[in-house]
Amino acid sequence: MLNIGWIALALSMLGLGLLGFITGDFALNWQPVPASVPGRTTLAYITAALFWALGAGLLFDRYKHTFAIATAAAFLVWALLLHGPGVVADPLNVLPWLGFTERLEVAAGALMLAATQVPGTSFARWSLLIGRIAFGACLPIFGLSHWAYAQFTADMIPAFIPAHLFWAYFTGGGHIAAGIAILTGVLARLGSILFATMVSGFVLLLHVPRVIGDPGNRTEWTMLVIALTMAGAAWCVAGSLGSAQASPEK
Repeated sequence: MLNIGWIALALSMLGLGLLGFITGDFALNWQPVPASVPGRTTLAYITAALFWALGAGLLFDRYKHTFAIATAAAFLVWALLLHGPGVVADPLNVLPWLGFTERLEVAAGALMLAATQVPGTSFARWSLLIGRIAFGACLPIFGLSHWAYAQFTADMIPAFIPAHLFWAYFTGGGHIAAGIAILTGVLARLGSILFATMVSGFVLLLHVPRVIGDPGNRTEWTMLVIALTMAGAAWCVAGSLGSAQASPEK
């Protein structure tokens, strides 16, 4: 599980970087950098290069720990700078929280991946705890967004899957249940595995077919890579929880 998360996270970083280089822009709604920012295009290319550096660094086992920490730091900073102001301005609106927690989820997954590279250390213990709490706290926000925008979620489900609205509400409930399990530590590993499986299903059943159906659509490619990033982080968490339970200290 940890290897799946590690590779998916690295490949998604490379994918985000590639999209940045091709478009000369940021990752759409995930990076809402105002158009008025000086040198915006240059910053977009710098960000794309950073994504590539993170992805390439993660692929080398020797540097995995360092680049996992760097990935966690980068996503935390982006969450605070790009989505934090929206949360502060409208704390009761689920949309700013959704953008913030999507970035925080990746930061938490990367931090827990870093923790597994130095087992038994104080860094590992604290990182696993902080990462688990941060990751678990994000999932109910995802679930509430599925419920608040149920029809939008349902409309994205492929036509061959029946009962679209049911699955929109069901997956929302799954997010919330998994978040509670991870936060409380009750069936945390099972909850993390089921969540990672569900998000991976979104990648394979939802986003891949949409890209195949409209290969020239930048939005669909961006959503696919973002979904892969979140799935990679989820598998890092599932694998990290499994490693923690298997360690002698546990």
